[in-house]
Amino acid sequence: MDFEGLYRKSGGSNIMRELQAVFDKGQIPDLFDDKWGDICSVTSTLKMYFRELPDPLFTYQAHAQFMRAAALADRNNHIIPRLHGLLHALPEAHFAVISYLMKHLDRVQQHQEYNLMNRKNLALVFGPTLLRNQDDNADLTEMNLKIKIVDLILEHYDQLLL
Repeated sequence: MDFEGLYRKSGGSNIMRELQAVFDKGQIPDLFDDKWGDICSVTSTLKMYFRELPDPLFTYQAHAQFMRAAALADRNNHIIPRLHGLLHALPEAHFAVISYLMKHLDRVQQHQEYNLMNRKNLALVFGPTLLRNQDDNADLTEMNLKIKIVDLILEHYDQLLL
């Protein structure tokens, strides 16, 4: 939790591939073992896993609704109840993983004086990874909206996911 740039710095690609292969075999690696390099190899593997999911955690089906909610967030003070409804309408497994991940990211931001990963930095890293549009061109134009969604979820974690 105190590693500066946790989630922002990239790990070694060879170590990431090896670590991914262990997970793909259904094994549970000892992430404290020095053979996995530094913590950035582990965090990069996690980000890669989410990026490569066939259907993102914030599903393709719900993507447009999340983008509309983010676009209206500044003009509408009812964004939290709307986000709550959208999150709880996701498939149960997706919601469970989002809840667990956001709880972890909330813990990361609580150590921001050491790791320099505040809510905005975490949203910048995870927004584009967790919210993906099937259209690659639209994916880029929605970047700020994706970041806003993760930022709002981290800011209102207790209201949205508990």
